[in-house]
Amino acid sequence: MANKNFARLLAMLLTLALFGAACGSSDEEPEEEVTEQTAASSATGAATLRAGLTELLQEHVYLAALATGAALRGDNAGFTAHAAALNGRANSNSSDLVDAVRSAYGDEVGTAFDGLWRSEGHIPAVVAYTQAVAKGDKTGADKAVADLLAYAETFGTTMNSVNENLPEAAVTDGVKMHITTLKDVIDAQKAGDPAKAASALREAAHHMGEFAATLAEATVKKFPAKF
Repeated sequence: MANKNFARLLAMLLTLALFGAACGSSDEEPEEEVTEQTAASSATGAATLRAGLTELLQEHVYLAALATGAALRGDNAGFTAHAAALNGRANSNSSDLVDAVRSAYGDEVGTAFDGLWRSEGHIPAVVAYTQAVAKGDKTGADKAVADLLAYAETFGTTMNSVNENLPEAAVTDGVKMHITTLKDVIDAQKAGDPAKAASALREAAHHMGEFAATLAEATVKKFPAKF
Protein backbone atom coordinates (compact mmCIF):
# COMPACT_ATOMS: atom_id res chain seq x y z
CA MET A 1 0.00 0.00 0.00
CA ALA A 2 2.80 2.43 0.91
CA ASN A 3 4.55 2.01 -2.44
CA LYS A 4 1.33 2.60 -4.35
CA ASN A 5 0.56 5.70 -2.31
CA PHE A 6 4.01 7.16 -2.91
CA ALA A 7 3.90 6.34 -6.61
CA ARG A 8 0.62 8.21 -6.87
CA LEU A 9 2.05 11.18 -4.98
CA LEU A 10 5.14 11.34 -7.17
CA ALA A 11 2.96 11.12 -10.26
CA MET A 12 0.91 14.03 -8.94
CA LEU A 13 4.05 16.09 -8.32
CA LEU A 14 5.41 15.35 -11.80
CA THR A 15 2.12 16.06 -13.52
CA LEU A 16 1.70 19.34 -11.70
CA ALA A 17 5.27 20.38 -12.44
CA LEU A 18 4.76 19.70 -16.14
CA PHE A 19 1.43 21.49 -16.10
CA GLY A 20 3.00 24.51 -14.47
CA ALA A 21 5.78 24.55 -17.08
CA ALA A 22 3.27 24.32 -19.90
CA CYS A 23 1.23 27.21 -18.51
CA GLY A 24 4.28 29.45 -18.59
CA SER A 25 5.64 28.40 -21.98
CA SER A 26 4.01 30.99 -24.24
CA ASP A 27 5.40 34.53 -24.42
CA GLU A 28 2.32 35.75 -26.29
CA GLU A 29 -0.29 35.20 -23.57
CA PRO A 30 -1.65 38.37 -21.94
CA GLU A 31 -0.21 39.05 -18.50
CA GLU A 32 -3.65 38.85 -16.85
CA GLU A 33 -4.30 35.44 -18.41
CA VAL A 34 -0.91 34.15 -17.28
CA THR A 35 -1.63 35.36 -13.74
CA GLU A 36 -4.99 33.59 -13.73
CA GLN A 37 -3.42 30.39 -15.01
CA THR A 38 -0.69 30.57 -12.37
CA ALA A 39 -3.25 31.05 -9.61
CA ALA A 40 -5.34 28.15 -10.92
CA SER A 41 -2.28 25.94 -11.19
CA SER A 42 -1.25 26.73 -7.60
CA ALA A 43 -4.74 26.02 -6.31
CA THR A 44 -4.81 22.71 -8.17
CA GLY A 45 -1.32 21.90 -6.96
CA ALA A 46 -2.23 22.50 -3.33
CA ALA A 47 -5.37 20.38 -3.59
CA THR A 48 -3.60 17.52 -5.32
CA LEU A 49 -0.62 17.58 -2.98
CA ARG A 50 -2.98 17.70 -0.03
CA ALA A 51 -4.77 14.58 -1.28
CA GLY A 52 -1.49 12.68 -1.64
CA LEU A 53 -0.18 13.75 1.76
CA THR A 54 -3.51 12.97 3.41
CA GLU A 55 -3.34 9.43 2.07
CA LEU A 56 0.19 8.90 3.36
CA LEU A 57 -0.44 10.50 6.76
CA GLN A 58 -3.67 8.59 7.29
CA GLU A 59 -1.85 5.39 6.40
CA HIS A 60 0.68 6.35 9.09
CA VAL A 61 -2.13 6.49 11.65
CA TYR A 62 -3.76 3.23 10.58
CA LEU A 63 -0.48 1.29 10.56
CA ALA A 64 0.42 2.70 13.98
CA ALA A 65 -2.95 1.60 15.35
CA LEU A 66 -2.52 -1.88 13.86
CA ALA A 67 0.92 -2.15 15.46
CA THR A 68 -0.20 -0.95 18.90
CA GLY A 69 -3.27 -3.19 18.80
CA ALA A 70 -1.13 -6.20 18.00
CA ALA A 71 1.33 -5.32 20.76
CA LEU A 72 -1.43 -5.02 23.35
CA ARG A 73 -2.85 -8.41 22.27
CA GLY A 74 0.56 -9.99 22.64
CA ASP A 75 0.69 -10.69 18.90
CA ASN A 76 4.45 -10.30 18.38
CA ALA A 77 4.41 -11.43 14.75
CA GLY A 78 1.62 -8.99 13.92
CA PHE A 79 3.40 -6.16 15.71
CA THR A 80 6.64 -6.84 13.84
CA ALA A 81 4.88 -6.91 10.47
CA HIS A 82 2.89 -3.72 11.06
CA ALA A 83 5.91 -1.92 12.55
CA ALA A 84 7.99 -2.78 9.46
CA ALA A 85 5.25 -1.49 7.15
CA LEU A 86 5.05 1.65 9.26
CA ASN A 87 8.68 2.52 9.86
CA GLY A 88 11.00 0.14 8.01
CA ARG A 89 14.08 1.56 6.36
CA ALA A 90 12.64 0.79 2.91
CA ASN A 91 9.25 -0.06 1.42
CA SER A 92 7.42 1.53 4.35
CA ASN A 93 5.14 4.44 5.10
CA SER A 94 8.03 6.38 6.67
CA SER A 95 10.32 5.85 3.68
CA ASP A 96 7.56 6.97 1.32
CA LEU A 97 6.92 10.13 3.34
CA VAL A 98 10.64 10.89 3.41
CA ASP A 99 10.92 10.40 -0.35
CA ALA A 100 7.90 12.64 -0.92
CA VAL A 101 9.50 15.41 1.15
CA ARG A 102 12.79 14.91 -0.69
CA SER A 103 11.05 15.24 -4.07
CA ALA A 104 9.73 18.68 -3.12
CA TYR A 105 12.45 20.07 -0.83
CA GLY A 106 15.62 18.40 -2.11
CA ASP A 107 18.09 15.86 -0.78
CA GLU A 108 19.43 17.86 2.16
CA VAL A 109 16.01 18.54 3.65
CA GLY A 110 14.87 15.01 2.80
CA THR A 111 17.74 13.52 4.78
CA ALA A 112 17.10 15.86 7.71
CA PHE A 113 13.41 15.00 7.65
CA ASP A 114 14.28 11.30 7.68
CA GLY A 115 16.20 11.77 10.91
CA LEU A 116 13.47 13.92 12.42
CA TRP A 117 10.59 11.61 11.50
CA ARG A 118 12.40 8.51 12.77
CA SER A 119 13.78 10.13 15.93
CA GLU A 120 13.27 8.56 19.35
CA GLY A 121 10.61 11.08 20.33
CA HIS A 122 8.18 9.97 17.61
CA ILE A 123 7.36 6.36 16.69
CA PRO A 124 9.66 4.76 19.32
CA ALA A 125 7.94 6.92 21.95
CA VAL A 126 4.54 5.63 20.78
CA VAL A 127 5.89 2.10 21.21
CA ALA A 128 7.21 3.01 24.67
CA TYR A 129 3.81 4.39 25.64
CA THR A 130 2.08 1.23 24.44
CA GLN A 131 4.49 -0.98 26.37
CA ALA A 132 4.05 1.10 29.52
CA VAL A 133 0.25 1.00 29.24
CA ALA A 134 0.36 -2.76 28.73
CA LYS A 135 2.30 -3.14 32.01
CA GLY A 136 0.29 -0.56 33.93
CA ASP A 137 3.45 1.54 34.25
CA LYS A 138 2.11 5.08 34.76
CA THR A 139 5.57 6.59 35.21
CA GLY A 140 6.74 5.09 31.93
CA ALA A 141 3.55 6.15 30.16
CA ASP A 142 3.87 9.73 31.42
CA LYS A 143 7.50 9.90 30.28
CA ALA A 144 6.56 8.64 26.81
CA VAL A 145 3.85 11.30 26.51
CA ALA A 146 6.30 13.99 27.64
CA ASP A 147 8.80 12.79 25.02
CA LEU A 148 6.12 12.91 22.33
CA LEU A 149 5.05 16.44 23.27
CA ALA A 150 8.68 17.58 23.25
CA TYR A 151 9.02 16.02 19.80
CA ALA A 152 6.03 18.07 18.63
CA GLU A 153 7.84 21.27 19.63
CA THR A 154 11.00 20.18 17.82
CA PHE A 155 9.03 19.20 14.72
CA GLY A 156 7.31 22.58 14.60
CA THR A 157 10.56 24.51 14.99
CA THR A 158 12.36 22.41 12.39
CA MET A 159 9.64 22.55 9.74
CA ASN A 160 9.36 26.32 10.14
CA SER A 161 13.12 26.60 9.64
CA VAL A 162 12.93 24.88 6.23
CA ASN A 163 9.71 26.59 5.14
CA GLU A 164 8.87 29.99 6.59
CA ASN A 165 5.30 29.54 5.33
CA LEU A 166 4.75 26.79 7.92
CA PRO A 167 3.82 28.55 11.18
CA GLU A 168 5.76 26.93 13.99
CA ALA A 169 2.78 26.98 16.37
CA ALA A 170 0.38 25.49 13.81
CA VAL A 171 2.74 22.63 13.00
CA THR A 172 3.47 21.96 16.67
CA ASP A 173 -0.23 21.95 17.48
CA GLY A 174 -0.87 19.60 14.55
CA VAL A 175 1.65 17.08 15.84
CA LYS A 176 0.30 17.40 19.38
CA MET A 177 -3.18 16.64 18.07
CA HIS A 178 -1.77 13.60 16.28
CA ILE A 179 -0.22 12.43 19.54
CA THR A 180 -3.33 12.92 21.66
CA THR A 181 -5.71 11.32 19.16
CA LEU A 182 -3.44 8.30 18.70
CA LYS A 183 -3.09 8.06 22.48
CA ASP A 184 -6.89 7.85 22.69
CA VAL A 185 -6.78 4.92 20.26
CA ILE A 186 -4.18 3.07 22.33
CA ASP A 187 -6.04 3.70 25.58
CA ALA A 188 -9.26 2.32 24.06
CA GLN A 189 -7.39 -0.70 22.73
CA LYS A 190 -5.95 -1.36 26.18
CA ALA A 191 -9.43 -1.01 27.72
CA GLY A 192 -10.78 -3.60 25.31
CA ASP A 193 -13.37 -1.16 23.92
CA PRO A 194 -13.47 -1.72 20.12
CA ALA A 195 -16.24 0.83 19.53
CA LYS A 196 -14.30 3.58 21.30
CA ALA A 197 -11.08 2.52 19.58
CA ALA A 198 -12.75 2.71 16.16
CA SER A 199 -14.22 6.14 16.91
CA ALA A 200 -10.87 7.43 18.17
CA LEU A 201 -9.09 6.02 15.11
CA ARG A 202 -11.55 7.77 12.81
CA GLU A 203 -10.85 11.07 14.60
CA ALA A 204 -7.09 10.52 14.43
CA ALA A 205 -7.26 9.84 10.69
CA HIS A 206 -9.57 12.80 10.06
CA HIS A 207 -7.13 15.13 11.77
CA MET A 208 -4.39 14.05 9.40
CA GLY A 209 -6.37 15.51 6.49
CA GLU A 210 -6.31 18.90 8.21
CA PHE A 211 -2.60 18.60 8.94
CA ALA A 212 -1.91 17.63 5.31
CA ALA A 213 -3.69 20.80 4.17
CA THR A 214 -1.36 22.94 6.28
CA LEU A 215 1.73 21.20 4.90
CA ALA A 216 0.53 21.20 1.27
CA GLU A 217 -0.46 24.86 1.13
CA ALA A 218 2.84 25.98 2.61
CA THR A 219 4.84 23.75 0.26
CA VAL A 220 3.07 25.07 -2.83
CA LYS A 221 3.60 28.63 -1.62
CA LYS A 222 7.34 28.03 -1.19
CA PHE A 223 7.78 26.22 -4.52
CA PRO A 224 5.15 27.70 -6.86
CA ALA A 225 7.17 26.76 -9.96
CA LYS A 226 6.84 23.07 -9.08
CA PHE A 227 3.08 23.24 -8.87
